[in-house]
Amino acid sequence: MKKQDDSHIRRLRKLYELSMTLSGDPLEVFKNAAYMIGELFNVRVVCLSEIRGDELYFISVYIDGKIVTDAGRCHISITPCSTVEQTKDIRIFDNVAEMFPEASFLKTHNAFSCCGFPALDSNGEVIAVTCLLDDKPHDFSKEDQELLRIFGQRIGFEMERQKDITERKREVDALRNSEAFNRTIIASISMNMFLKDRSCRYLMVNGRHAASLGLSPDDFVGKSDHDFFPPDIADSFQTDDRAVMESLEIKAIEERYFSEGQYRWAHTIKSPILDSKGDAIGVLGFFDDITERKQAEKEVESLAKFPSENPNPILRISSDNTILYKNDAVNKLLKEEGLSKSDKDIYKILPDNLKTLIKQALEKRQSSFMKEVKVGKKVFSYNIIPILEGKYVNLYGRNITERKNLEEQLRQSQKMETVGQLAGGVAHDFNNILGAIMNYGYILKNNLENEKQKELLKHMLESTDKAAKLTSDLLAFSRKQMIQTTPVNLNEIIKRVEKLISRIIGEHIEINTILVEKAPVVMADSAQIEQVLRI
Repeated sequence: MKKQDDSHIRRLRKLYELSMTLSGDPLEVFKNAAYMIGELFNVRVVCLSEIRGDELYFISVYIDGKIVTDAGRCHISITPCSTVEQTKDIRIFDNVAEMFPEASFLKTHNAFSCCGFPALDSNGEVIAVTCLLDDKPHDFSKEDQELLRIFGQRIGFEMERQKDITERKREVDALRNSEAFNRTIIASISMNMFLKDRSCRYLMVNGRHAASLGLSPDDFVGKSDHDFFPPDIADSFQTDDRAVMESLEIKAIEERYFSEGQYRWAHTIKSPILDSKGDAIGVLGFFDDITERKQAEKEVESLAKFPSENPNPILRISSDNTILYKNDAVNKLLKEEGLSKSDKDIYKILPDNLKTLIKQALEKRQSSFMKEVKVGKKVFSYNIIPILEGKYVNLYGRNITERKNLEEQLRQSQKMETVGQLAGGVAHDFNNILGAIMNYGYILKNNLENEKQKELLKHMLESTDKAAKLTSDLLAFSRKQMIQTTPVNLNEIIKRVEKLISRIIGEHIEINTILVEKAPVVMADSAQIEQVLRI
């Protein structure tokens, strides 16, 4: 009895000493546990194996006082460990090598007796089996079995801890790889990128975004848009950020931003960043500068408005004479002429033979040609330009009414100048004839004694005097008479001009003159004043 007590005390002391080694890394705990079990139970082999699917992985093996790790694997169904997994309890065998002949490790260690105990996880599933092997019969008391169950609990705990450590390590490695991958992606992105937290403060930006403001990525961390942009721009950015986080939807925005001392345009895509519960914890944004594109769009828009804003008619007509386009000036002209917007009425304000001209232009590949057309009191000149690729012609009209009127006035002026020159020549010759008649008339008057003849001669001289004044007017009209200033009465000159004009303009026009009671007498050339009044 005393011998058993002494043995029990020694085992407890050894168990206490060895239990001090069951700490630290789970793999070290497994090695120490296998060694402790082998020493405590005085067996040749202790095999601590992890169950992975249908296979056993020999994690730590105690062999005659030595520890071997990662000693191999085998299918669990051919080993006594399968019965331990099935029963989830301790199983003891004798003649074990004969019972499980396919388990080569039993033969290798000349195993006769075997005691296997399970290690359970938190869900009560067997995750590991530890087998104690010996080459002779071995008795395992109830106390031994309880002790082995305690080891099984510790091994199960360490197995789960090892899985947690392995999983965390895998997650850390994945995170590190992911971060490195993300950094590589972010660095290669050709767009500006930023990441903000729930408070709209920057967590990170890429180099491109930082460089656009002349800063480094580190300058943004922990700061907000108000640290970099004017208040109105910063407020707009943060309003959009909050809207994205509240709606949990991706948003595409065209917005202004401030860079290099000027406002520019950006196309921004903002996406909410969600936690595991699906709540927004930040916003990820990508944006690209589209200032040049916006300017180009504005120019294109301005050019697109050119036909509609042009005050002159512009049309596009297909090869089958269909009106493809007309600007507002065409509509205005149609309205002024009381016409509808139908193709039939539109052709009334275009050249008469336009359909023939369009056919010739497209078939003969003419570059362009001009045609004039009168619409009411207006005259338009159309430049007809065939577009061979599109099989249509463009008509660019221009109102040339004023030019035509000026040309007509010029022609009339040239005619009047010719008439004036002719009238001046005739008046000059006629004036010479009248001079001779008047001179001889006055000589004859002085030599006549017959009163009746003198009276007749007086009427003749009065008529020649009137003829002389008429030739004087003609010479003044032709600008060939020398200016002779004399005291003249303006009322008298106006009356004479009125008589002359009334004969010229006809009876359908009425002339009213308003004269002052006492017209001043001025020094002037009456012929020149009459000419001014006639003009």
